[in-house]
Amino acid sequence: MHLEEEMMKKLISTLLLSGILFVSSSLFAINKNQSIEYVRTLNRNASTDIDATFYNPAGLVFMKHEGLSIQVANQIIIQEKSVKEDSTLINTYVGNEQEYKGEVNAYLFPDLHIAYKKEKMVFFFNFMPIAGGGSGEFKNGLPLFDNLLLGAPIKAAGTLSQLDPTSPVTYQVAPGSYSRELAFTGTQYTLASTIGGAYKVNKKFSVAAGYRLQYARAEYSGYAKDLSWQALATGTISDIQNAALVAQGLNTTGTSFAGLPFETIMTGLTQKVELDTVATGWGHSIVAGAHIRPIDKLDIGFRVDWNSPLKIKYDTSTMKGHPLYTSQLEKDYGDGVTTYVTEPWLFALGVSYNITKELRVEVNTTAELYEYVNYTDEYEED
Repeated sequence: MHLEEEMMKKLISTLLLSGILFVSSSLFAINKNQSIEYVRTLNRNASTDIDATFYNPAGLVFMKHEGLSIQVANQIIIQEKSVKEDSTLINTYVGNEQEYKGEVNAYLFPDLHIAYKKEKMVFFFNFMPIAGGGSGEFKNGLPLFDNLLLGAPIKAAGTLSQLDPTSPVTYQVAPGSYSRELAFTGTQYTLASTIGGAYKVNKKFSVAAGYRLQYARAEYSGYAKDLSWQALATGTISDIQNAALVAQGLNTTGTSFAGLPFETIMTGLTQKVELDTVATGWGHSIVAGAHIRPIDKLDIGFRVDWNSPLKIKYDTSTMKGHPLYTSQLEKDYGDGVTTYVTEPWLFALGVSYNITKELRVEVNTTAELYEYVNYTDEYEED
């Protein structure tokens, strides 16, 4: 393997720069920081360096170096996150100043870029965490838990009342009586590898295309315990409502709840709720791009990513709690549940102009079509 001295120096400096970096990018979105150069400039969509395997593959044909080029880097990402949700339930029973604080860490966030240039052709390969890439710990939980604990019995009362308006039931939590201990930890990443080629059509224009394979994995673990609140419930269960409770798995006693006060059948809600699950899935992407160099100092790069749906399947080892809560969790996180997540279409455009050898101006923009993202199971099976 031959590397010119200039390329070797660049590789060594990149490895040194990959020490400990504190950056603010989200760990739970499509990652754009796929090279050390990006952390420094935040503008790489017109790159003609080795990291163009991700940002601007068509720009690879304008690299100065012929032959094999390799870049290996790692980032250590440490970030504090604060989640705040403006919902009626949380504002009423938890407080509108409630913040769910956590730490998100990624000690291994690697990038590998490889390109082989031969005259007008470049073959390239990369490997990276294209989404996620870290673990998060929220010692006071997330809004999901409070919304579930407070909302499920209220929603159940409303549903039962609609089923049999002649026997209305209600459920409320006395203000100031709600307390609980929550915790949540999670790890989420999508690893991706792209292989492709670029071709220099003429001195000013090049094109590129590639195929990307993605593997997604998420691990979630959380609990709600030491639950306590004063319930304000009214009404009596009817035969129609009891039949609905049996059908939904909320009455598995073999004894009818008809004639019982609604408050009586809602006892036991304060038992511990636990969830441990792992979700995995595969997806594919097509990457295409073009690069224009109208004059020697000006580079314009364009890239588009088309992403297929990621088919995510849950492997749930623990799901405990009152049936009213587990029945809600089962819909989203039950063992064997399959859902689809689509990363949005992505369009990237970058412009770079070298004013002098030491001064370069870069501008870029990235558009992601989130309106076409599907988080449901409504795709047809092949």
